[in-house]
Amino acid sequence: MTTLQNLPRPAHTAARKPARRLAARRLAAGALVGLLALAPLAACTSGGTTTTSPAATPTSGTTANQNQADQNQAAQFALSVADGTFTLAGAAADEGAKADALTAVRAGLGAGVEVVDQMNVAPDAWLPDTNTLTSLASALVGVEAVSLNVNAGDAVLAGTVTTEQEKAAALGAVTTAFPDAEVTDNIAIVELCSVIGAKVREASQPPALVFATGSSELTAESTAALAEIADLVAQCPGTTLTVVGQTDTRGSESGNEALALTRATAVAAALEADGVPTDAILVQGNAANAPVSDDDSLNRRVDVAVQ
Repeated sequence: MTTLQNLPRPAHTAARKPARRLAARRLAAGALVGLLALAPLAACTSGGTTTTSPAATPTSGTTANQNQADQNQAAQFALSVADGTFTLAGAAADEGAKADALTAVRAGLGAGVEVVDQMNVAPDAWLPDTNTLTSLASALVGVEAVSLNVNAGDAVLAGTVTTEQEKAAALGAVTTAFPDAEVTDNIAIVELCSVIGAKVREASQPPALVFATGSSELTAESTAALAEIADLVAQCPGTTLTVVGQTDTRGSESGNEALALTRATAVAAALEADGVPTDAILVQGNAANAPVSDDDSLNRRVDVAVQ
């Protein structure tokens, strides 16, 4: 088990795709005078088919549908990962909405995941509510090489998973977040060892590997998460893990350095007890150098990642 003191910062990239606009058309015939009956037509496209129905005064339902269409046209959202670092891009209506979106996505991805902010502000931008964004991010954290790009009414989801159930869950989360978007499915199903990095990241999500103030004692959640990670490693021989201890900002720098390393060592020992080879674990202490939340309970943690 190798021990280091500093956590290297991963490089990150982001991909943007050009936006495409959905066109919505309405046609209405003019009224005829005298004995001719009024014959307006309204055409709408749904699921690749076109239907016609008599024109009517807009109701609250049709207004809601139009509002949803307007929202889809204004929606710009992108979430992708490279080298374990997620990048969030797209647009929010104002700075407050942007901050809320970042907080929601970070909550869904987990405390140990770095999120790079590349969002813009646009007055007509629309995003799902924060609870939906958190659920979406949580559903995508276990998708290896995930890339979600939403532009107006089009959504493209790519990445790799290990089962049809995982694929359906990821696609379902996108559909829930952007219900009227046309979703393009570019998700591939592969062998477990191809996506072990995402699986370890998913297993490490809070409250899996967090600690009480000043403590390095593992919780029941930690023990269960580490057993899951050890099982993943056992199925993929040759996997090497980086185990990085973190603290909040309370206490002295030297005290936090020692505590961070003690936490990482405790996690490494539990992994070894569960069968992970000692030489497959690199232990680091990072003190309070990588906070991920204003909530210190999420900063008192250990991050586990596949090298």
